[in-house]
Amino acid sequence: MDINQLPQNELLPSFISAQNACPPEDCGGIYRYRELIEIVKDPTHEEYASIAEYLGPKFNPAILNRIAIFKALGNLRPIIKEYEQRFR
Repeated sequence: MDINQLPQNELLPSFISAQNACPPEDCGGIYRYRELIEIVKDPTHEEYASIAEYLGPKFNPAILNRIAIFKALGNLRPIIKEYEQRFR
């Protein structure tokens, strides 16, 4: 498909679905994030205190913050429009 044939009114990116919270910034990647979740479940783990402090008291891996997602996507709208204007 030629780029000029793409729908001009399609809003990208868009939120389709999600599950659970995303890994926090600089956590060490998805594999370390899985380890962090297991550590937080076990208060007797040697890394529990430092990981709990790093994640903060409000972090819950099972809660998805849809409001933050929609806000972030909304903030992208003017940036995308400005970018697209360069190609018209």
